[in-house]
Amino acid sequence: GGGSWYSGGMVTVNGGVVNANGNNGGAGIGGGGSNVGGSGGTVTINGGTFTSVGDDCVEVCEDAALTINGGTFKTEADDYDAVYMGSGATVTINDGTFTATGDGRNALYLSVGATAVLGGGVFEGSPAIGAENNDFSGITFKGIYIPSPARWQTANRVEIILGEAVAKIGDTG
Repeated sequence: GGGSWYSGGMVTVNGGVVNANGNNGGAGIGGGGSNVGGSGGTVTINGGTFTSVGDDCVEVCEDAALTINGGTFKTEADDYDAVYMGSGATVTINDGTFTATGDGRNALYLSVGATAVLGGGVFEGSPAIGAENNDFSGITFKGIYIPSPARWQTANRVEIILGEAVAKIGDTG
């Protein structure tokens, strides 16, 4: 439990295993209620396994920036997301596996005013990618053609393979 906040600064995570198992226990950076945020700040994750059973796995708040270059991110909590982006947050995902197993939760969720650049990764949830007020305008796909926006916005699985031109969209792996 408890929250770990910082203002500004840079953090790089190069692998490892982080598990959080209590309420207010996001496992994003360090566990125990970690939020990427405060005022500004930049976090880069280069692999690792991050699991939360009581909160969002990673929360990116306010003017913080997060880059994910691989890893496994999973939340098993109802009402929480694998990666939650608050208004003003910026996330770049180049690779990784993002899973939300809780009822009606997303692998990636954007609040209004958040920005996500997706260049690779597997996203699974119900639906896989969600947005406040169904406003998906903050999402950009890096070098990938998306055949049907309405379909990926409701799919339970979205797979983006870096270097391929088309995303795989469907309800099973």
